[in-house]
Amino acid sequence: MRFFIIALAALIGLLAVTTNSEAAAKEKKQVPAVKLVYFHATMRCEGCIKVEAAINRAMNKVFAKEIKSGKIVFESIDFQDDKNAALANQFKIEEQTLIAMKMKNGKIVKSTNMKDFWEKCDKDENIEKYVKTEVGKLLKK
Repeated sequence: MRFFIIALAALIGLLAVTTNSEAAAKEKKQVPAVKLVYFHATMRCEGCIKVEAAINRAMNKVFAKEIKSGKIVFESIDFQDDKNAALANQFKIEEQTLIAMKMKNGKIVKSTNMKDFWEKCDKDENIEKYVKTEVGKLLKK
């Protein structure tokens, strides 16, 4: 019986260490170095939806490894929704906008307004090149 209790205690200790290590790794993985945020209005036209899809395809093609690791995050948010007001106000968002943000310790340290994204979404190759260049600049810094 004593052996059983000691073995059970050892197993529980091993599980606790493994779980803590996995939790720490998961937490570290979730801190992005760069966020790309597509701000859209509540009411969305077909063009707005297509542009978002094109950006998403480009990001997943160009930065698949970085997205999988959590180094880069792509988000689409409604700038007219009250829950997003602080971020929308910070960037003075009044229309569909694409912002790349360099993050450090969960805070924005540099950002780029990717103003030409509408024109670049005409072809996948164009938007891929654009996000690779602009997001890539923030990754290198």
